[in-house]
Amino acid sequence: MPNTDVTDFQTALDLLREQVNTQLAAHRQEMAAALARLGEARAVAPTPDELGDLRALAMEWERRETQLGERIAAKNVEYQALRAKAELDRHRQEAQIADLEKRLAQAAAENGKLQSVLEALMEEHAECSRKPAPAAEARPQELEKLQQLQARLEQSELECANLRNAMENSVALKLARSLPGLNSVRGLFGAKS
Repeated sequence: MPNTDVTDFQTALDLLREQVNTQLAAHRQEMAAALARLGEARAVAPTPDELGDLRALAMEWERRETQLGERIAAKNVEYQALRAKAELDRHRQEAQIADLEKRLAQAAAENGKLQSVLEALMEEHAECSRKPAPAAEARPQELEKLQQLQARLEQSELECANLRNAMENSVALKLARSLPGLNSVRGLFGAKS
């Protein structure tokens, strides 16, 4: 928005200059008219009051002209400051745009790399989908190992059942069941009454 501020300020400055020029032209016409009257009055001899009035009027016009010139000078300085600020803002925005363009180019390059990796993975996935799954018979060593592990599991379950049966049939456990104070011992053996 700095450009609109500068434009608005430039418009206000031009308007002020136009007003000053209009006022100066009006004062000059008044001064010329007063001088013409003075010239006519000289023939008649001007009074000191008329001369004092004309001098006061001339001094007032000079004071106004000076004030208007100072206002124009102040506005010119303000205008130059705004223009410098707008120029700085423009350079800053250009730098930001260049930085964003650079980031965009980097993101596009990275996106391209990721796209190629994704395509390679998709091809690999499609290739894997086309291959048939290896059959269990194709790996006899693994099948044999699996059978051995299953046999060991069954054997361990059988041993566990035998040990539980032996515990249930043991004399100590039968004695513990018959004595009510030994309930805590029965809990240790895992027997249920």
